[in-house]
Amino acid sequence: MKQPAVFLLLLVAALALRCSHAPVVPPGDPAALWRTVQAGYDRPDVPFVAEGTAGIESRNASHSVDFALRWESASRFRIDLTGPFGIALASAALVDTLAWVSVPLRGTYLAGPLALADSAAAASLNLSLDRIVRAVSGLPPRQDGEFLRAERGLKAFDFQFRNGDTIRTFTVDGRCADITGYRVRISDSIWAELHYGDFRVVDGARRPHRVKLSSPTAGMALDLAFDRIEPAKPFPAGVWRQSVPDGLSPQRFK
Repeated sequence: MKQPAVFLLLLVAALALRCSHAPVVPPGDPAALWRTVQAGYDRPDVPFVAEGTAGIESRNASHSVDFALRWESASRFRIDLTGPFGIALASAALVDTLAWVSVPLRGTYLAGPLALADSAAAASLNLSLDRIVRAVSGLPPRQDGEFLRAERGLKAFDFQFRNGDTIRTFTVDGRCADITGYRVRISDSIWAELHYGDFRVVDGARRPHRVKLSSPTAGMALDLAFDRIEPAKPFPAGVWRQSVPDGLSPQRFK
């Protein structure tokens, strides 16, 4: 039961997209560009709804599913996956400090504190859920302090940070400060790569409508294509409740 739970929570995290207004950045000034990137992390969450298609690849399978996402904040969001002919495949949500996952076709219903879901992720992927969430969110893990170097490309800068044998690289559009790529290399191996693209203006802000994640160490890859992203009002309480068949109780993450 661990794999469906971990995958769904991973997918939910991946849909927490970066949202930034196009700032004015002094051309050719990497330090000013990086300060603009950092300021983007401090913008408040805005509720939104989104729909699209997710391509999922693992060492043993490849799938494509449709998704609908309701996002209220970084600690309150829900995703529903559907297959051909609108068949409900799975749902998952994070509601403050609690998480739940439902896979009706498998009779899988899991719920419990986020800490237990985190343990399930650690057991399956050898990574904490917190680290996964930060790695695949639209804004990669925040990196404070001075960058080691800034390498100028044709239209972007690569900002590198080193901590021991770990090198983190942020690729940033030099014109509008969009993070278009993120890579983590540990020793000589790439732990994870993220690519953001197809930026469009939604309610006056720029959002990526294409997100690609690959994690060689976990043997997973996600390719997310958004058909629609729209602002929304806070959702009714029923959105956050897990539906379970009569006579059943959700099992706990373990």
